[in-house]
Amino acid sequence: MEFLVVFNQKAGQANQNKLNQIIKIIENKGSSVKLLSLTDDGFKSELLGSLKDLKGLITFGGDGTLNTIVNVILSSTSLSPDELPTIVPYPSGTANDFAYQLFEQEVSIEEMINSVFQENIKFLDVGRVNDYYFINVFGIGSFADISYKTPPELKQRLGMWAYWVEAIKQLPNFGSINFSLKDTTKIETTQGYLLLVLNGKGAGGFKSLAPRSSLSDGKLDIVIVKENKTILDLAPLLPKIIRGEHLEDHRITYFQKDSIEITSDKEVVSVVDGEKGPTLPIKIDILPKRLPFAYQKQKEQEIKGLF
Repeated sequence: MEFLVVFNQKAGQANQNKLNQIIKIIENKGSSVKLLSLTDDGFKSELLGSLKDLKGLITFGGDGTLNTIVNVILSSTSLSPDELPTIVPYPSGTANDFAYQLFEQEVSIEEMINSVFQENIKFLDVGRVNDYYFINVFGIGSFADISYKTPPELKQRLGMWAYWVEAIKQLPNFGSINFSLKDTTKIETTQGYLLLVLNGKGAGGFKSLAPRSSLSDGKLDIVIVKENKTILDLAPLLPKIIRGEHLEDHRITYFQKDSIEITSDKEVVSVVDGEKGPTLPIKIDILPKRLPFAYQKQKEQEIKGLF
């Protein structure tokens, strides 16, 4: 078996027609392929047992599906990056922020698969929070938990718009948190509404939350939305965030680290790649160039800063 397609039946846009198309494309290239569902009995053991023999591992779902697979691999295998199959994150979930950093949104399934055969491969960083791994973003604070608190049926019906509906529902509970940030040299205390630790540039549908980020620089990008007098003071910040012009704004704190410890004066739940994460205190670090990913050659100039 040369290709394994791991799919999430609950992902926002998953359907059998696309899976059949993937199988047909791979088989037409003379390679073998197998489907594996996240809900199958023995999913974890079958995935791990296949890794050394695979050329490509296609994750069919969203950021959450990719996160699940990355955690299974990194928590249960000692294989080096060179020994692992090339990961192809096919975007078929509600949130596909990571995949869209490597491939255009309109990319065809065949182009994505061809990237493996053409050896368009980059070894990318992986974040780690305590003993849990993340590929894209770690978040705490107001709105950080929107992704996992949004009802699945609403995500199926509205896609990304479901997150905006949930955000509006959370407005009455909008408030700041006291964060204590510690690295190897100092401890800083700050008050903010939202703290994001990013591996790549975008999350939550925003493509440029950390416009200076690289997926292979061995650095974490920390973005904090600081406390303001009222929530209305944040309104002018939104268009800046959309354009990726917010890092110098007085309402934002931004810096890069290879590791950081975060505590708070109250219990705070985190979010890891859109899924519920550990409560504070936590320690975050980066695993440089830990996993091989396929990417779209035509997009290389646009995403040059990512690598």
